[in-house]
Amino acid sequence: MRDWKKVKLGDLLTESKIVSEKPDANKRLTVRLHTEGIEKRPYSKDKKGATKYYIRSKGQFIYGRQNLHKGAFGIVPDELDGFESSADIPAFDVDKSCLPEWIYYFFKKGNFYLKLEPIAKGVGSKRINPSQIFNLDILIPSIEEQKKLLAKAINLTKKYEQADIEFKKQIEHVKQLKQTIFSDAVTGKLSEEWRKNNLNKKHASELLKQINKSFQFEPENNRLNENEEPFIIPDSWIWCNLSQIIIDKPKNGYSPKGVNYETQTKSLKLSATTKGIFDDTQIKYIEEEIPKDSHLWLKNGDILIQRSNSLEYVGISAIYHGADDEFVYPDLMVKIQVVLNMQEYIHICLNSQYIRTYFRSNASGASTSMPKINQALIQKAPIPLPPIEEQCKIVTEVNRLNNICKELEVEANKNILNAKMIFDSSLMEILGEDLITFQSVDKTKENVQKKRIIKFDSKTTHMDLVELLKDHGKLHAEDLWKMSKFPESIDDFYAELKHQIEVKKSIKEVENEKGYLELV
Repeated sequence: MRDWKKVKLGDLLTESKIVSEKPDANKRLTVRLHTEGIEKRPYSKDKKGATKYYIRSKGQFIYGRQNLHKGAFGIVPDELDGFESSADIPAFDVDKSCLPEWIYYFFKKGNFYLKLEPIAKGVGSKRINPSQIFNLDILIPSIEEQKKLLAKAINLTKKYEQADIEFKKQIEHVKQLKQTIFSDAVTGKLSEEWRKNNLNKKHASELLKQINKSFQFEPENNRLNENEEPFIIPDSWIWCNLSQIIIDKPKNGYSPKGVNYETQTKSLKLSATTKGIFDDTQIKYIEEEIPKDSHLWLKNGDILIQRSNSLEYVGISAIYHGADDEFVYPDLMVKIQVVLNMQEYIHICLNSQYIRTYFRSNASGASTSMPKINQALIQKAPIPLPPIEEQCKIVTEVNRLNNICKELEVEANKNILNAKMIFDSSLMEILGEDLITFQSVDKTKENVQKKRIIKFDSKTTHMDLVELLKDHGKLHAEDLWKMSKFPESIDDFYAELKHQIEVKKSIKEVENEKGYLELV
């Protein structure tokens, strides 16, 4: 058994509170999540007198009160010596009997920081205060032994990080390979051999004529202007607009408010199609009854396109594979129905790089974070159309290659997990395992504690937080959330509550009544 000394973390850490007399917005530091270190914060103009800042020194242990349990901690590096942070990112001088890196690895090894979430306190935003971590027990060997063990730990960490980078590069390479597959599909490279072996194939212009005749479409100019053609396609293909191969105009969805109980009507969330593949787990229930003949009900084979999202995802599409009339779709999606069961090939086109770029480049709207594409833009999307037989060949080949990509991704993700497990195990072996116990709840007191009185009132729902507290006096945070404008999003609720507590100073926690809130 190692002859290490057990002390309280508070015996080793002294909070540094050197106030910056001349705060400099260009010398702020921030702590990244997931143990990714300390870095310079991007410049942002200060509000006069709004926040007090403290000078931080190299070698200090530092963490984020709100995100310690998410890995926001580290050691102030040499290059950030003299930088500043607010009291929400406290820094500590470390006692001479302990190296700062020993404190860092105390939280890092075995992902111990993840276990700290239960001690985070607060309603608007949960924080872990210095007094709470000061009570933690830590085992420390002599300085000389710390140096030897830390050298091994740092060397192990470097090797693990290098391996992790390589495995993540593999995943990025697979993503790039997928885009290459899609690009080769829509430019004809993927089916080049098929064309050589099928010289008597029909020209795609015949396919467009068939579509016009079968669906009684008015003939359009089948070719785009030369300057509108994104790239050269095989001679037997033809450029057309998306509007020429869909049964009707694109149709927007509908987004009534969801409820937190099951109903007869399931509506998709935006996340149901964000990955380019339909995900039937991303749904919400709505109380409103949708007529059975409404266009909002999805049919097997419908293509859903996100008409608004971040720039990365706007225009992303997915094919609905499922039973008819099981789901309705939201307002931020549009639905199209492709003629002659060509949806698989058209889906490849829509998610290929050239169409993704087309949507991103033409997206607009008042919100820069959620740009939009409209129906007219979607209908004008340029589609490189091959004969129907060649489309089938392309879809088959894309599916085959995508399955290989999935296998490569699974293998790379397995390697990432295995490397992490080996690293965690080896780190614990080097540095030892501290036996941490949090103060347990007194079960006797817990059993006799009175249940809180629920004050949920369905007549005063979807209101401002301040108005709710005016009507009801003090409320438990859970009741306030369920009656607020954000009953489906706890994150949005806490963001607004934090704003009211910390910025507006209109709401406060009730003294000696945990979880209750009242007006200031």
